Amino acid sequence: MLLRTDTTLLNGHGGTQAAPGMVVAKARQDLRVATALSPTAAADLLRERFGRAYAHACKIEASVALAADQDLVRPDALTAGDEHAPPYQHAVLVGGGAGAGAFVDAALRMDELTANGALGHPRRASREMGEAVLRLAEDRLVEFLEDFVSGRPDPP
Repeated sequence: MLLRTDTTLLNGHGGTQAAPGMVVAKARQDLRVATALSPTAAADLLRERFGRAYAHACKIEASVALAADQDLVRPDALTAGDEHAPPYQHAVLVGGGAGAGAFVDAALRMDELTANGALGHPRRASREMGEAVLRLAEDRLVEFLEDFVSGRPDPP
């Protein structure tokens, strides 16, 4: 039986997914504490709308920022990514993994994928795209959390 502490970690940075993932796994498996982690609640929508589920200084992040607080975005500072081809097929940034649609998490550094830190074209961002991402993530997280805190039995 799991101890119900109802702990959920929301992580907004892909490069730091591994550490909280280990905490969640350890808490749940070794300590028997009900814990969950949500790295990408809207990965399918990101792939559909943007062609990939991982982001960095691109239209995904700029769209979400516009939806959250457009005063955070400085349009004059947005620069298109100067991307390099990934060194391996089916590989993504560290922490990207299956949620990013890749087969292998090759722990790539940002400088292995882009010369300027940006992936994609942030000037193509829109508040509407960001609102769609945030709405879907919120809906899914609310549904999950309602189940999670309801005390629904965990599988054996």
